[in-house]
Amino acid sequence: MRIRALKHLTSLVLLGLGVGYAHGQTTGGVPGTIPIWRSPMVLGNSSITQSGNNVGVGTATPQMLLHLEDLTPTAVPGVRITGDGSEGYLFVGGSAFTRGTHPTGESVEGGLELIGSGNTKLVISNNENVPIILGVDDTEVVRISKILGASTVKVNGIVESTNGFRFADGSIQTTATRGGTQGPQGPPGPMGAPGVTGQPGPQGLMGTQGPRGVAGPAGPQGLPGAPVHTSAMCMSNVLLSQVTSGCRGRTVAFNSVPGGSCNVTADTGSCNAGGSAGPSGQTAAVCAVCSPN
Repeated sequence: MRIRALKHLTSLVLLGLGVGYAHGQTTGGVPGTIPIWRSPMVLGNSSITQSGNNVGVGTATPQMLLHLEDLTPTAVPGVRITGDGSEGYLFVGGSAFTRGTHPTGESVEGGLELIGSGNTKLVISNNENVPIILGVDDTEVVRISKILGASTVKVNGIVESTNGFRFADGSIQTTATRGGTQGPQGPPGPMGAPGVTGQPGPQGLMGTQGPRGVAGPAGPQGLPGAPVHTSAMCMSNVLLSQVTSGCRGRTVAFNSVPGGSCNVTADTGSCNAGGSAGPSGQTAAVCAVCSPN
């Protein structure tokens, strides 16, 4: 509706320009600039422009439906709204108007939203379930809320006060209490009770064999065995290449005398033997003590 009214106003102004031209009251104007009556009979260029559907004040290239700009170095551009008295208001939204990108998704019945890059930076509404949110660089910094169970004021940063803070009991604190220096370390406490013994771990690998130990002392002499009866074995003139004890069991004692004689005594008796050194060769006398096992 606002765009239609602006187009209607432009048509009336252009009609006025035509009348002015017909009476020689102006010599021309800047295209896209809304004219203004400089005097009862003279039209001139105003600071209001129109480009497409956008209207600008102080700029010839408005970028939005309403674009305000003042490049004067000492100027402070602003918008002032006043009513019948000295108060005014800015109404954004309407009855049960829901903003799709609203942080809480709540229905807002009138309010104000200032949108930054991506996220809402300032949200003010008359719905008590919608908090007042201020943010910087897509990060919520201050939240003022009356939602049940939530903090009334939540600040994501540092709170600074020049006059102090008033608490619920009415007291005002202007200086924070600071802790003293850290005290010395106390003595160690008593040792606790030993814990439960854990399960044995798996058996490790076998180590390398150690060096051989020193031989221990000789043990005591064993008991005498059962008596064994030995026998005497004597052989005369035995060729040197065929000398043996001649025992059929274990040889207890053995003696060989080439070209001589020998004798031996055993449990069961004794015997003697002789050898010679004749022309056919030397022989030996063999004497032995034999055991059956």
